[in-house]
Order: sequence, then structure tokens, then C-alpha cells
Amino acid sequence: MAERNPKCLKASFFPQHDQNPSEKSAMRTEPIKANLSPASADDNCKEDRFSALPDHILFNILSFLRTKEAASTSILSTRWRYIFLDLPKIDLDDYELVNTRRFRGDESDDCYHDVMGELEEKFIDFVDRLVMHRESPLSEFHFSCGCGCLTDQTIVVRSWLSSVLSRNVQVIDVRVKFYGGEFWGPEVFPSEILTCETLVVLKLDGNVSLKVPKLLCLPNLRVLHLDTLTLLGDSTGSTLKWNCPLLDDLRIDLVIFCDVGLVDINLPSLTKLVWASEKDKVVLNTPKLECLEYRFYESILSSNCKFKFLTKADLRCEYPDALPEHLAHELCQLFGQLCNVKHLDLRGCSLESLLREDHLLPEFLNLTHLVLKWTWIGSWKFLEILLWSAPNLEMLVFELMRQFDMASGIHLHCGAKEKPHCLSQHLREVKIMEFVESHQLGFEIVSYFLKHGAGLQKMTIYHSRTSPTKWSSSTRKKLMELSRCSRNCEIVLI
Repeated sequence: MAERNPKCLKASFFPQHDQNPSEKSAMRTEPIKANLSPASADDNCKEDRFSALPDHILFNILSFLRTKEAASTSILSTRWRYIFLDLPKIDLDDYELVNTRRFRGDESDDCYHDVMGELEEKFIDFVDRLVMHRESPLSEFHFSCGCGCLTDQTIVVRSWLSSVLSRNVQVIDVRVKFYGGEFWGPEVFPSEILTCETLVVLKLDGNVSLKVPKLLCLPNLRVLHLDTLTLLGDSTGSTLKWNCPLLDDLRIDLVIFCDVGLVDINLPSLTKLVWASEKDKVVLNTPKLECLEYRFYESILSSNCKFKFLTKADLRCEYPDALPEHLAHELCQLFGQLCNVKHLDLRGCSLESLLREDHLLPEFLNLTHLVLKWTWIGSWKFLEILLWSAPNLEMLVFELMRQFDMASGIHLHCGAKEKPHCLSQHLREVKIMEFVESHQLGFEIVSYFLKHGAGLQKMTIYHSRTSPTKWSSSTRKKLMELSRCSRNCEIVLI
């Protein structure tokens, strides 16, 4: 095999032109002229109608492209050369840097690092032209840095974001991966990003830290997503408050709070909340909340309001064992405020805390769709208690866990003669996910609902993906021969 010639690995990231500012200025002041010629039909066929379009229409066309693709149009003609520089949207990914067609190498190539260094330099220079030296407004900034190509460029990325914030930007979506000396990573995002008055959408993702002010003041913000960040408060551990009167969608996922005291989420306009971070002092005042996704470990959210408009809730417990009594009590208090939900998803190993004899469940009169995924095998003996609290349930989904296959002697304890009202009146469909043929509990659950579901129309059973084979003939026969209360019930094996 012939050796690779380093000279052929040209590190060119975007189309190159002679960047003459006077030429660009002259181009902007020149009136747009279409290449119209009445000489012949052939000449009319060669007319460049796209280049004759005004700037705002060309901007709209190019806004559907990523920035690299929009930059590639600059080679079409002199009319297109500088249009992409003034686009109101920047969308860049450093993956394009290592995936460029001009270089298909790997780290074993002798010239790999030299070429990558040159590509990085050109990439930074290109972004500088787009962000630091632009004169036109910028409405959206999307940037992803996850390939490790800009590992040593935290100051550069920070300067880009500071410049973007001064351009009346409305949307910022940045995903970065930097690895600093501290366990939380370097400070890449400027703190003023949490006080920008023009922002409408803010999404930040990365293993980096961000200093937060005592008051998050984002008067026009409607969407805020913070993922895998470390939020740094001051040394006093003061309360974190919010001044976001229009905020509708809030996501706090895998966020570490350092030197941050109470998190006071007082957001009257909030309708959607995803909270999947550990914080021992979090208070919700979100009366208009419609959708809640909550993953907890060692602390429970508290609320000062009743969720009158909440229609969908997803609770997932990550605690490895049974919850301590104080956490179980706090969880039951929160659970009692979810009585208006229509769709409820319960997952985790400690949700049996909700079903202890000394805890009374609320009545879920509006609940029609219930999803259960319990890793604690003893939880199934409380199944009827939960069903009694959902008299209007129509759809029930079980997600069985693989460890049930390794358990022995586990049975469904449903000995009461009177069965929950939903079985005889409203329950129409049951889905069993991850069914393991070798475990008796799955058969007991199927048998229970077939035997008592008077209005049941469909029972769908999904074979475990971890099993080596699909349904055996003996299992099919056993399931199909189970007695059914509803003659119209269809059993589907998938």
C-alpha cells in the first residue's frame, strides 16, 4: 500500500475567498440586477433567478441549512459570497471539523495532529468572523463542542458567548464537553447568560460550571434547560430565586448545586417541569403546572400550592433501598397533590412507601393511563390498593424487571373478594412489557386481569428482549388457555 502523502491532507474547513472588506461593502451597495437578456430562449434558461432575489428572501432560504452548508453556497457566485455571514442564525458543530470530507484520518496517522491543529485554527477563525466581527443582529446561536477538538479553547468559547449575548440574541443552545482540573469542570458560560433580557430559549449542556446570581432575571425567557452542569453560588449559600415571569418549560437534569441554599422555584407561568437533580431544599410554587417529571434520590420536592391543572406526572425513585420514614412521609405529601392527573408513571424501587398501611392514597378520579415499573418485587402485593384509588382507569402498562426472573416464591397477593371498580367498569387495555417466560409472577399478573377485567378488550404481552428466543409453543398455549372474564378480550403476543 502506498504511503499517505501529508501534502494531500489539505486542512480546509470552509470555502476560501479573498476576504476584502471593501469588496463586501461595494457588493452590498450595488443594486441587484438579474441577468436578463431578450436575445434568445437559451439565454433566458441561463438566468440566475436565485441570485436576483433580495437579501431577506435568501436569508430565509439559507436559514434551513446548517452554517457550514450555508457557507458552502458562497462558491456559487459573487452575489452569494458574503450572504451567509449576515444570517441571523448560527448553527455549528465541531463534529464537522473532524468529519470533513477533506480529511479521513485517525490518530495513528503521522500528520493527524498537525492537520487537526490546522483545522481547529481555521474553525476558530471562521467562528470569529461569524460572531466577533459581525455587524448584523443575531437571533439564534446553536453550538456543539463534544469531540474534544476545542479542549484547550475554553476562553475562546466563553468570548464567543459573551459576544453573542450583546447581539440581542433570542435563542442560545450550547452543548460543550470540557475537562478541567476541578471535578465540575471549567467556567465556560459567562454568568450574564442568566440575566440576559432578550433571551427566549436557553439550553445549556456540558460538564462545566456556571456562577449563578442570587436572582435569575430573564424577563422574556420561555424555555430553560440546564443539563449536567455545576451551579456555583456564593460562599453564604444564599437562596436562589427566579424572576422569569414568562417561563413555561423548565428542565434541571443532573445539575450539581454548590454553595447554593434554598432553590425557590416561584414561577406562576410554568406548565412543564423536569427535575432530575439532587437538592435537599427545593420549594415549588407553580400553580399552573401541567406536566411533571421528577426523579429523586435522597430528597423530596416540597410544594406550597395545589396542582389543579396537572394532567401528567412521572415519578422515578433512584433510592437503592426502602425510603427512610421521613422521606416516605414527604413523598406521600407530594403524591397527595397529584390527584388531578390523567396520566401517571411510577417507577423505582421504593414506591412501596406510598402504599404502606399508615399512608392513605388520594383518589385519582381523572386517572385513565397508569404505567408501573417497580424494581422491588414485594410491591406487587400492594397492586390492588393502588387500583382502588383509580376507579376510572382505562389503560394499564406493566414494565417487569429482569431480576424477577431470579426471584423465587414471589406471588401476587390479591386475596380480597371485592375487586377494584376499574376492573369491572373502565379498564379496556393492559400491556405487559419485558415478560419472562420462566417466571411465575408474569403469568399471575396476566391471569389476574384476564380473570377480573370484565370490560377488557386487549391484552398485549411483549417478550423480554434479554431472552434468547421468542415465544415458545408451551407458553403460547398456557397464556391462550387462561380463563377470561371478557369474551371480547384479544391476547396479542409480541
